Amino acid sequence: MTANERIKIFLQLQNKNLKFQDIADKMEIKPQTLRSYLNKKGYKLTNGKYELKDDIKEEKKQIEFNEIKNTKIEKKENVKKIILKEKHKNLKEIRK
Repeated sequence: MTANERIKIFLQLQNKNLKFQDIADKMEIKPQTLRSYLNKKGYKLTNGKYELKDDIKEEKKQIEFNEIKNTKIEKKENVKKIILKEKHKNLKEIRK
């Protein structure tokens, strides 16, 4: 049984209001193993139930993307400034 199959079964049993320990026993796996599958797949415990937090992940991805995009722009601007400074130095040296 794959992790995705286990999570699917877990969610079905969770919707029947079974306790976490009972679900793990029924699935014949350790509770720690089940928790690790859920956490790796983005499920978080809220109000006593595991739920997928897509909206939080999307916000984080958008923030990370914007931060990366902004740093790339800053680097390009810095490179342009350095190139312009070198050109000015070269022009000054040529004029001398």
